[in-house]
Amino acid sequence: YALQSFGAKGLVEVKVISREKGIAIPATWANVRAELEGSATPHILAFLGHADHALGHAGGTQAGRLQFELEDGEEAEPVTAAILNTELQSFPVPVVLLAGCYTAADLQNRAAIDPLVPDWMRAHQGVAQALINSSSGVQIAVGMRYRLDTSDATRFLTKFFQTLIDVPTPQLDIRGDVELAVRAARFELSVNPQANG
Repeated sequence: YALQSFGAKGLVEVKVISREKGIAIPATWANVRAELEGSATPHILAFLGHADHALGHAGGTQAGRLQFELEDGEEAEPVTAAILNTELQSFPVPVVLLAGCYTAADLQNRAAIDPLVPDWMRAHQGVAQALINSSSGVQIAVGMRYRLDTSDATRFLTKFFQTLIDVPTPQLDIRGDVELAVRAARFELSVNPQANG
């Protein structure tokens, strides 16, 4: 897994939850909660996975949700921003990166731009915005407005962490500028959009 190499620099400790060979910790909501509730709550939570929208009640506002694996690996458990918010109130993480489709979509505004967006998705608030608007303790939430290929999500996260760790902020001679890292990751995707093969 590409991001694990950053831990070797001694600057960060990376904990990956994945079924991938060599890790073998299913990305279930229970496993993520256990990590959040562990002895050292992370400074950054990065989610690379599926996201969608829960249908609202009789035309009501829809809620964004993240899809975590179930133990069997065949099905998913939807976790809404409200559930995530409740967990993060007790175990706050200052920066949350959501590399999943529509995790930052304000589809009420997008509807004016894209008339093909289905009606059930209108008036939706993405998970990232919902976390910022809540009492979760999240200071910075980065989400995706549109669909995102896995390869693009991986490229985004890799460039984000490379910039966060490797590029010093000149005025302060420190590393860790989250906004700079987000800009660099967005730029990476915009200048090389065909790299996802």
